Amino acid sequence: MSKLLFSPKNKLFLRSYFNFVNFTLSYYKKNIFIDGGKKINRFLTLMNSQSPPSGIIHLTRNPCAYVLSCRKNDNSNIDKSIEEYSLYHSKIIRIKNTININYFTIQYEDILKSAKEILSRILSFINVSNENLFHPIHSDIHWMGNSSMFKFDGTIYENKKWMTELSQNEIDYINLRTASLRKILGY
Repeated sequence: MSKLLFSPKNKLFLRSYFNFVNFTLSYYKKNIFIDGGKKINRFLTLMNSQSPPSGIIHLTRNPCAYVLSCRKNDNSNIDKSIEEYSLYHSKIIRIKNTININYFTIQYEDILKSAKEILSRILSFINVSNENLFHPIHSDIHWMGNSSMFKFDGTIYENKKWMTELSQNEIDYINLRTASLRKILGY
């Protein structure tokens, strides 16, 4: 094992992380915790802990949509965003191919097209009985996410702004630079 995985900083992280998980599970009287983390290092640290994750739900997104999101949120340039996208998804695929772990991939766009079906597949993946988890949206709920800061009425839609806000040259460039990964991810 790498010294990095068991450094004092990582031991402190693991202790506070598992305290948070245990508190959350206890407070809500649940026995499943799904971490929506986007950091590979956090995942690798957890994999080498006493309680490693039991699976990976790999959520992918069209690389053009990702690049536009980075541009709007971080003012990132195209090359930096493509590199980040490619490194992240390549590492997850490499982890899936290297270690024995349950793996489930979902395209973000598929969730938007058929949320109930995808949720049913996720519940099956985590061995939970299927139930209707869709409930009416209350007007006093604050929805997080840059595109959902508007008043949310429960309608889920695909954000296709990248099709109009990126130039055709930018779209072609992104698609060229991510061609092999897009093929693996089904784009």
